[in-house]
Amino acid sequence: MTIAPDEIEAQQFRVMFRGYDVEQVDAFLDRMQQEFTRLLAERGSGTGPVPDGAPSAAPDAPADEAAPGPSARALRTLLRAEQMADQMIADAEAEAEEIRAQAQAERQQALAETRAECARLHADLTVQREQEIGALLVRLEQLQAEVARLDDLESRARESLRRWIDQHQRLLTEGTGNGGAVAGGSAVATPVHPPAA
Repeated sequence: MTIAPDEIEAQQFRVMFRGYDVEQVDAFLDRMQQEFTRLLAERGSGTGPVPDGAPSAAPDAPADEAAPGPSARALRTLLRAEQMADQMIADAEAEAEEIRAQAQAERQQALAETRAECARLHADLTVQREQEIGALLVRLEQLQAEVARLDDLESRARESLRRWIDQHQRLLTEGTGNGGAVAGGSAVATPVHPPAA
């Protein structure tokens, strides 16, 4: 992969959460672009500095052979830039995957909590409804028993009243049939009271 100084200068990176410091990356790219441009210029002109201890190039040697130091440095700089770019891409992809996984886990947890809460509310409502229905059934049985007791009391009261009326009418009839006198004396009617209910 070949990189030109213009590409280094024009390279843009997305700003990611917990990523590299943008200003530091820009400053490093600026320095690398300047150094890369300088090395290319030195290589093209053949005027680059010769490393200490390196043999001097012959006057008629080609430019590439006369300045091996700057070329090697340029290559190393280029390789480091490519490695850094690859590392930044890998870090960004790993971070994005981590964020996606975390968001998915949070969504699953929220969904599970919501379902659990719905199930709990449904269970509470079911228990409350069953309790209310049970209380209403008990009250209904109590009212039915009370109605039955009142019906029985009314029936007995009616029967007692009917017997009292029949007895009273029978006594009145007997008193009228005797002419109102018993053994030359006045007939005395025995009072009859209605029976207690």
